Amino acid sequence: MSVFPNNRGGRSATLALAAGLAVALAAPALAQSERGRVGAPIPLRPGGAVEAPKPPTGITVESSSPTQRPLTDPRARGPGDIQIDRLRALSPSAIGLLDDSNGGFGLRMWTASDLSLIKRLLPQLPMRAKSPVMQSLARRLLLTTAELPQPETDEPSLLALRIERLAAGGYLADTNELLKRTPVVAGEPVLIETRVSTMWLAGETAEACGLTRNLVARSADPLWQKAAAFCFLLQGDRAEVELYEQLLLEEGQRDPPFFAMLAAGLGRGGKSIASLPTPTPLHVAMLRFLNWPLPEDALQGAGPMVLRSLVDANNVPPAVRLEATEQAVASGALPVDSLREMYAQVSFPEQTLNSAIAVAEKEPGARSNALLYQAARRTGQPIERARILQLALAQAAAAGLHTAITAANAATLKSIVPVPGLAWFAADGGRAMLALDDLERALEWLRLAYEDVTPEGQSAATTLWPLLLVADERGRVPLDEARFSDWWQAQAALPKAERSARAGRLLIVLQALGRPLPPAVWQPLFEAPEHTQELTPPPVLVEGLRRAVDGLRLGEAVLLVLLNLGPTGPATASAATLSETVSALMRFGLEREARALALEAMLNREH
Repeated sequence: MSVFPNNRGGRSATLALAAGLAVALAAPALAQSERGRVGAPIPLRPGGAVEAPKPPTGITVESSSPTQRPLTDPRARGPGDIQIDRLRALSPSAIGLLDDSNGGFGLRMWTASDLSLIKRLLPQLPMRAKSPVMQSLARRLLLTTAELPQPETDEPSLLALRIERLAAGGYLADTNELLKRTPVVAGEPVLIETRVSTMWLAGETAEACGLTRNLVARSADPLWQKAAAFCFLLQGDRAEVELYEQLLLEEGQRDPPFFAMLAAGLGRGGKSIASLPTPTPLHVAMLRFLNWPLPEDALQGAGPMVLRSLVDANNVPPAVRLEATEQAVASGALPVDSLREMYAQVSFPEQTLNSAIAVAEKEPGARSNALLYQAARRTGQPIERARILQLALAQAAAAGLHTAITAANAATLKSIVPVPGLAWFAADGGRAMLALDDLERALEWLRLAYEDVTPEGQSAATTLWPLLLVADERGRVPLDEARFSDWWQAQAALPKAERSARAGRLLIVLQALGRPLPPAVWQPLFEAPEHTQELTPPPVLVEGLRRAVDGLRLGEAVLLVLLNLGPTGPATASAATLSETVSALMRFGLEREARALALEAMLNREH
């Protein structure tokens, strides 16, 4: 008789399983390989002090431990804590790590919403967007302590869905902390799947197979059938492996990498797979078991949880670990210090460091990014440092890593002072300062560009002026018909569609932020309007966001803002989407978040 039944037995969960999972789900391994990630929902300054809730306008900077008293297990809290008594009356799904004092969206953020709708939407929450403001909003949403709008009557619970999304985003310390603060919960499949995923990635195959044994008996999900097949492969039970293999094939499962690795484990296959476009934790565990290399395309499709596991994996080549670190930092799964450490560990000959620009131009990529990082830090010449960083930022933008690599080079970028003779660097320097949330230094670069009469200076002014219009909430950057006309004329060389799209995006974003616009600035756009191929969300998400805003349902609105932006984030959002999402955040008083979102959209599109 198979230890792993063929899942025909239906759902027969026991109380013993539920009690055991309460311990298993919160095991320390969940936070294995955590590099400084804590449960703080908002960007922290390098000194370690927690600021008021304030999302970044560019990249999330280094995380450190928050100074607020951490929440503790409700069963162990003191008698004088009023919030504890209140939370005891709440559903377990209401428990979180954040409240109004440390970045949460408030105890009542869900109360006017429909719970069934929230449960349908939450699993779709994008956790892979390379957008610091989206990462900040998502973490705050998932970690906020909040009452449920209606009693829960079915699975999955809202708590399970929140934990799954946190883990999917690579926020393993946050996930572990949330689990430790919850009462004993039933063995929900979503929670068990999350735990098993972390076990596969941590190399805890025996523990993962133990939980798989329980789940495959009561779930028809092919996920557990695949896991069971691998567990039998680990045990050397060929007959059971082939039984599950045949069952999966008969059910029409399409997962070529899985079946190729399963066959290889049975002695019927090769020694590698050529492609793994969407690697799962189970795929990673199987690759480790077979000691096979990671296919080249795996990093681009890997989620944050998988990416961060590759950073610390002993069987992953250094070059792959380096690239995985870049991607993990960009997706918010690791703090930027992890990237700096990785860049500093790469060894280069002296001759290579001395010719860093020439070498990096020929071979762009993660290793060249590390080379430019080291070369910029070691030179004492501001002009040479600026040239190195200019190339680093250009290559980062081309690879979709501008915010992450800007943050990694923050110290050297800030060491370059805007002085005459550096107008050619003003556009890069100003954009970098905006990404680093240093508005005052960005304004200095704009002033330098305006004062310079060279073509480089004037081009930099054209680049920075619209960005600073969006970033500066105090209105110090002037907007009038003459300045807009100058900016419009300066872009005459662009294709008509791109020129019109840039102008329209700028004006619509400024309007959403509440900036008064002279009526005449719209006139040039009507001369030759053209349709664009920008990404737009499904109409139901747009209408859902409008309804949530009209109903003043904060949590639902933030959730729908993120869903409207989608997995590619503000960098690819249409002007209409930016208008809807920025306006929604402004309606709830989240002006800094709205401005950060608008600025990200422009920083990542207009290089």
